[in-house]
Amino acid sequence: MGFAGRLQLDSHRKRQQAQHPDLTMTGMYNVLEKLRSGDPLSAKEKIIHEQGLVSVLKQLHDDLDTAVATAYGWPPTSTSSPSSNASSISTTTALPKKPTAISAT
Repeated sequence: MGFAGRLQLDSHRKRQQAQHPDLTMTGMYNVLEKLRSGDPLSAKEKIIHEQGLVSVLKQLHDDLDTAVATAYGWPPTSTSSPSSNASSISTTTALPKKPTAISAT
Protein backbone atom coordinates (compact mmCIF):
# COMPACT_ATOMS: atom_id res chain seq x y z
CA MET A 1 0.00 0.00 0.00
CA GLY A 2 2.79 2.46 0.93
CA PHE A 3 2.64 6.00 -0.40
CA ALA A 4 -0.38 5.25 -2.59
CA GLY A 5 -2.20 3.95 0.48
CA ARG A 6 -1.54 7.14 2.41
CA LEU A 7 -2.89 9.16 -0.51
CA GLN A 8 -5.95 6.92 -0.69
CA LEU A 9 -6.53 7.36 3.04
CA ASP A 10 -6.18 11.14 2.84
CA SER A 11 -8.42 11.32 -0.24
CA HIS A 12 -11.11 9.28 1.49
CA ARG A 13 -11.16 11.53 4.56
CA LYS A 14 -11.18 14.75 2.51
CA ARG A 15 -13.88 13.47 0.14
CA GLN A 16 -16.21 12.50 2.99
CA GLN A 17 -15.63 15.78 4.80
CA ALA A 18 -16.32 17.74 1.60
CA GLN A 19 -19.62 15.86 1.16
CA HIS A 20 -20.56 16.36 4.83
CA PRO A 21 -19.29 19.74 6.10
CA ASP A 22 -20.15 18.95 9.75
CA LEU A 23 -18.10 15.73 9.66
CA THR A 24 -14.83 16.04 11.59
CA MET A 25 -11.74 13.88 11.64
CA THR A 26 -12.08 13.67 15.41
CA GLY A 27 -15.61 12.33 15.03
CA MET A 28 -14.55 9.78 12.42
CA TYR A 29 -11.60 8.53 14.47
CA ASN A 30 -13.65 8.36 17.67
CA VAL A 31 -16.14 6.14 15.83
CA LEU A 32 -13.27 4.11 14.37
CA GLU A 33 -11.92 3.44 17.87
CA LYS A 34 -15.39 2.51 19.08
CA LEU A 35 -15.68 0.03 16.19
CA ARG A 36 -12.34 -1.49 17.13
CA SER A 37 -13.40 -1.81 20.76
CA GLY A 38 -16.62 -3.58 19.82
CA ASP A 39 -18.78 -1.10 21.73
CA PRO A 40 -22.19 -0.29 20.24
CA LEU A 41 -22.51 3.02 18.41
CA SER A 42 -24.89 5.74 19.57
CA ALA A 43 -27.36 7.27 17.12
CA LYS A 44 -24.99 10.20 16.52
CA GLU A 45 -22.05 7.85 16.01
CA LYS A 46 -24.08 5.81 13.51
CA ILE A 47 -24.58 8.98 11.46
CA ILE A 48 -20.85 9.72 11.59
CA HIS A 49 -20.14 6.10 10.60
CA GLU A 50 -22.45 6.40 7.62
CA GLN A 51 -21.31 9.86 6.48
CA GLY A 52 -17.61 9.16 7.00
CA LEU A 53 -17.76 5.63 5.61
CA VAL A 54 -15.79 4.73 8.72
CA SER A 55 -15.68 1.03 7.83
CA VAL A 56 -13.82 2.02 4.65
CA LEU A 57 -11.53 4.24 6.73
CA LYS A 58 -10.87 1.28 9.04
CA GLN A 59 -10.01 -0.99 6.10
CA LEU A 60 -7.64 1.61 4.64
CA HIS A 61 -5.84 1.86 8.00
CA ASP A 62 -5.71 -1.92 8.36
CA ASP A 63 -4.21 -2.23 4.87
CA LEU A 64 -1.64 0.48 5.62
CA ASP A 65 -0.71 -1.18 8.94
CA THR A 66 -0.22 -4.49 7.14
CA ALA A 67 1.94 -2.86 4.45
CA VAL A 68 4.15 -1.19 7.07
CA ALA A 69 4.54 -4.41 9.06
CA THR A 70 5.45 -6.30 5.88
CA ALA A 71 7.94 -3.63 4.81
CA TYR A 72 9.74 -3.86 8.14
CA GLY A 73 9.53 -7.64 8.31
CA TRP A 74 7.37 -7.51 11.41
CA PRO A 75 4.75 -10.15 12.12
CA PRO A 76 1.36 -9.22 10.71
CA THR A 77 -1.00 -7.50 13.10
CA SER A 78 -4.74 -7.69 12.93
CA THR A 79 -6.75 -4.69 13.98
CA SER A 80 -10.04 -6.01 12.71
CA SER A 81 -11.42 -7.42 15.94
CA PRO A 82 -11.84 -6.05 19.46
CA SER A 83 -9.61 -8.77 20.92
CA SER A 84 -6.74 -7.80 18.62
CA ASN A 85 -6.84 -4.29 20.03
CA ALA A 86 -5.77 -5.67 23.39
CA SER A 87 -2.37 -6.69 22.00
CA SER A 88 -1.65 -3.16 20.80
CA ILE A 89 -2.83 -1.68 24.07
CA SER A 90 -0.55 -3.94 26.10
CA THR A 91 2.51 -2.43 24.40
CA THR A 92 1.48 1.09 25.37
CA THR A 93 3.20 2.56 28.39
CA ALA A 94 0.75 3.83 30.97
CA LEU A 95 1.12 7.33 32.30
CA PRO A 96 2.33 7.57 35.91
CA LYS A 97 -0.35 8.14 38.50
CA LYS A 98 -0.84 11.65 39.74
CA PRO A 99 0.76 12.11 43.16
CA THR A 100 -1.62 12.42 46.06
CA ALA A 101 -1.63 15.58 48.11
CA ILE A 102 0.00 15.42 51.50
CA SER A 103 -2.09 17.06 54.15
CA ALA A 104 -0.38 19.45 56.52
CA THR A 105 -1.31 18.26 60.00
